[in-house]
Amino acid sequence: MLLAFTPYGDEEKLDSGALLELFDQALDMFELDVGQLCVAVGDNASINVAFAARAGIPLIGCFSHRLNLAVC
Repeated sequence: MLLAFTPYGDEEKLDSGALLELFDQALDMFELDVGQLCVAVGDNASINVAFAARAGIPLIGCFSHRLNLAVC
């Protein structure tokens, strides 16, 4: 489910903390809490791994990206 589509407010700060703040703002619009989430789904980029760790939710990474790494 896509919750929000918005640019970063500060393009100088593009770390997992900034992503988590943006995600929290999107959850607030729908009166949701990160504790209500079961998993995050995304590619295996390090920012997504760090985001999921900071949020305390497991990340389901993209299998095709892993398969591509195994084949190449």
